[in-house]
This record gives sequence, C-alpha cells and structure tokens, in this order.
Amino acid sequence: MRSVLAVEPDASLRGDAERAARDAGVPVPVTVVAGRAEALPARDREYDAAVLSLVLCSIDDPAPALDEVARALVPGGVLRFYEHVGSAHRPLRLLERLVNLVWSRLAGGCHLDWDSVAAIRDAGFEITTLESFAFSGVTHVLGEARTPGAR
Repeated sequence: MRSVLAVEPDASLRGDAERAARDAGVPVPVTVVAGRAEALPARDREYDAAVLSLVLCSIDDPAPALDEVARALVPGGVLRFYEHVGSAHRPLRLLERLVNLVWSRLAGGCHLDWDSVAAIRDAGFEITTLESFAFSGVTHVLGEARTPGAR
C-alpha cells in the first residue's frame, strides 16, 4: 500500500477523519478529501482496494456509487465493506421500514432496511466472503468482494 484516500462528504466527520488519519501512525500517507461516493476523486483503475463503511445505507441510490468504486479499482480489485442491511425476518423488516420514516431524517439519510449486499452483487462485484451478525438490534454485514477481471 502506497497511500490511502479517504472521501467524506460531511464537514464535521471529515474533520474527525483528518484528525484520526494524522494520529493513526500508519506508514503511508492518508489524505482526507471532501467528496461523495457517486463521484470519487480518482482516476480509472487507480486503486487496488476500496473500503465502504456504512456508506451504502446513506446515499439515495447505491448503484452509481458502486459503479464509481468499480471504475476506480483495478481489474480484480478488492472491495471490503461493513454495512447494515434489512432484517431477513418479515416482522422486523416491517418495523425497520416504519422506524426508517424518522430514522433516515435524523441519521444523515441512513436507511435501516436497504439490501447493500444485493446492491454490491447487482453492480457486478463477486462477493468472496460475507459475515452477517446483529449489532444494536440491526443486522450488519462484513465482507469482501472483487471486481470482475476485465472491468
């Protein structure tokens, strides 16, 4: 790894990320920039890996963001992700949809009931590892995916 580019649209969280990057003590430069997942400040095939952490739930349409990640990754590049997804249990999923009416307004556009795993697959990534677990009453997923060999 030669460098890390962190993209954060929220000014307050970007400041937190800048401080964390400065204090991390990692042996590579970490640059934190303003931006959005739907328009990454990266050249085509510039990066070997990307990380999405609680990103897909907070954007209106994950497809353009995932297309951008795929564009910025080399063929066979790695996407690591930590997201939350809607419950597989119908009664809980209905409750999430009700709570979401208020939650998304209070939590930066976060949608509790979105299926981020399906969005990643639909964008053409091949999921290679996937772990699902409950945290604070919400289903979370932690995984890794790869871009197809010839993107």
